[in-house]
Formats: sequence, structure tokens, C-alpha cells
Amino acid sequence: GYYAVGLARMFPGALVHAFDSAAEARDLCLATSEANGVSDRVRIHGECRHADLLAIDLRSGGLVVSDCEGFEGDLFDAEVAAHLARCHAIIEVHDHPHDDHPRMKKLVAAFSGTHDLRIVHSVDDTQKARFYRSECVGDDDLLEREVVFAEWRPWIMHWLVAEPRRRPPE
Repeated sequence: GYYAVGLARMFPGALVHAFDSAAEARDLCLATSEANGVSDRVRIHGECRHADLLAIDLRSGGLVVSDCEGFEGDLFDAEVAAHLARCHAIIEVHDHPHDDHPRMKKLVAAFSGTHDLRIVHSVDDTQKARFYRSECVGDDDLLEREVVFAEWRPWIMHWLVAEPRRRPPE
């Protein structure tokens, strides 16, 4: 719900679809959207499949933010990428660093016909503690900053950023 509620707050005119396979996460998303006054614009769904994405009318564009813990390699194929041709997409890619990036390669192949792509590399937890800033965390205590900003991931994550290609009007 963090992404869904944050995006609903950031874009007050947007309708946000949030998907999560865990009932507890959906309940938390609902409570968070209500606490932030955006529950009227956040639609909460269960697990996201091809058909779910294809059912959303995205002809006028949109933004897809995906963090689905490895399922991105199955969810986003060429058909879904074509459906998202007018949308921006930010997809966290959960490839193990020693497996030659099969999910990233699949996503790049799926989106390369419709989108301009770039890969953004995250930074390790120590770098986050040193360089990330927040009003809620002081600058003096590096250990506190590391605890607050750490994701405790065993490796650095990568994000695929897909921007729709500009086309002449139809």
C-alpha cells in the first residue's frame, strides 16, 4: 500500500489500482488509504495476473509501479507491454546476481518494441545511510540512518524504467 497511497497523494486526480496477494497487506493498504484520505481513489485487488492488467483501460496512459518479488518475469510479457504502450512503467527486477539476469532480459525484450528503456541500479545500505536524506532522521548518527534506510537485501536491486515511445497522433 505504500506505493499506492503515496501515488494517490502525489497525483490527486488519479485512480490507483493496488494489487497484493496477501490479505493482511490489502487490509493495511485500505487502512493507510483511509488514514490519508485517498480511499475513494485507491482500488485494492488480490493477486495481479495478465488478465487483470489487460482489463484496465490504459489507452490514455498511466504509470505502473511494480514490486512483485520475482513474479515480474511472468507478469510482464510482450502482450502486457503492448497494452502499456502509452504508460510509464517502473519495475523492480528480482534477479539473483549470479543467474545472468533472466527476468531483466525477458522484460527488456518484452518492452523494447514499445518503450524507451533504462536500468536504474539501487545502492547498498551503507550508501543509503550516507547519502539519503529525510526530515525524520538526523544527519549525525550514521548507525541510526543505516537502520532507518536499510532494506537488508542480500544484493543490490535493479529497476527497469520504461517510457512510452513518442508516436505521431493517430
